Amino acid sequence: MDRHRRPKPRVRPRYIAAFWALLIGLFVLQAFQFLMGATELPLMRSPLPQAPGAGTIIEVVETRHFAAAEVTQAARQNYGTAFRASNHGVTRVLVRYRSTGQNNALVPIYGRAYIPDKATNAPVLAMAPGTTGIGDGCAASLEQPKVRNWANYESHMMAYASRGYGGIITDYEGMRDPARIHHYMVGVLEGRAVLDGVRALKNLPQAHQLNTKQVFAGGYSQGGHSVYWADSVAVDYAPDVELAGIIGWSPVMDVAETWRGVTAGSTLSWYGPYVLTSYSDFYGRNYNLPNILLPQWLPNLPTDVNNHCIDTNLGFWGIDPVKVFTPQFLADLRTGNLPVERYGMLQTDLEANQVKGDRSTTPKLINQGMRDNVVLPSQQPPALARLCAESRAPASLKQYANSNHYTVMRDSFNDTLAWMEQIRNRQRTASTCPAN
Repeated sequence: MDRHRRPKPRVRPRYIAAFWALLIGLFVLQAFQFLMGATELPLMRSPLPQAPGAGTIIEVVETRHFAAAEVTQAARQNYGTAFRASNHGVTRVLVRYRSTGQNNALVPIYGRAYIPDKATNAPVLAMAPGTTGIGDGCAASLEQPKVRNWANYESHMMAYASRGYGGIITDYEGMRDPARIHHYMVGVLEGRAVLDGVRALKNLPQAHQLNTKQVFAGGYSQGGHSVYWADSVAVDYAPDVELAGIIGWSPVMDVAETWRGVTAGSTLSWYGPYVLTSYSDFYGRNYNLPNILLPQWLPNLPTDVNNHCIDTNLGFWGIDPVKVFTPQFLADLRTGNLPVERYGMLQTDLEANQVKGDRSTTPKLINQGMRDNVVLPSQQPPALARLCAESRAPASLKQYANSNHYTVMRDSFNDTLAWMEQIRNRQRTASTCPAN
């Protein structure tokens, strides 16, 4: 035997015992947390993929300062001459930032930040716009209300900035991006865009005085779908973004139910073609389009969808679903049953993007106009019930009897501000959850 060769080290039994005791202790702790109400065992979590750099700013495209009088003038375009004058000037910054898109690749997205002057520790409203279109020329950041008014989102952002709220309003993945289309009504991508917009705001030097620990996410129509999805994915995708409250103005809470609305008076005949174009590309599906759309819409569907923004959709597609969809599809849509043999996996994909209840601790508010003929009011009570099913925070549906789809943001402005201030002051907001 070679006396200079060291014997192989042996692991002492007490170290092995300590290791197994520690491992067993960790699993016992996790099991206890699970039984006490955690949604899942922490070590079993599978975080949503986030490409490195999501939320970083690619470039600051433009910076412009608005005097207080200009802020007031802009806000009054939507809110009327009675709107109280602003005490704040506002700096608007157009940025291009990174988000995580399809296949978890980094994608560029545009957003506009609004930073009120002299607003130290100002809360933040992260806004998600309603449908402006799918094509690159339809991005909300390109809106010029005096030329083509898609909702005048600048006016809404200036209104909240005039009350001391910093803000950012995002475009969506695929907009102003020739490499890809906007994947309309894909909840996870919409939610990421909102969250990464907040991250971009944090990275913006001009926004250093904002309180990014008091972030409210508010969305109109499609944007409502986006912010509720942002809340759903935030804990795994963006744990660094703290959401104080979620606001939906006439929000799309159920993609299938919104489409079904065309059989009950909704004017959204263009909505189905948008969803079909988006989902066919995102999921790589064949939905047997001849079973869904009338023959005249089939040859140029992607081109037609990309070429028409929200202001030309009604003129192009019309409001009569009988002139867009096949009789069989309308009959099936009305019943809520879209058989696989006729439409492939369409119903599965629609249901995958429904806003569902979760164990979020974020207070939620739905503002709905009862004269809405776009997103029908009947969609919201079942949506509220889903939010309330496992809710750890108050959820409320506020209905505005005389408001339609286009006036509900204006009509709920003061109520929404009061609701956010309650949360900022650590007061519990009202809940309209149905009794169990």
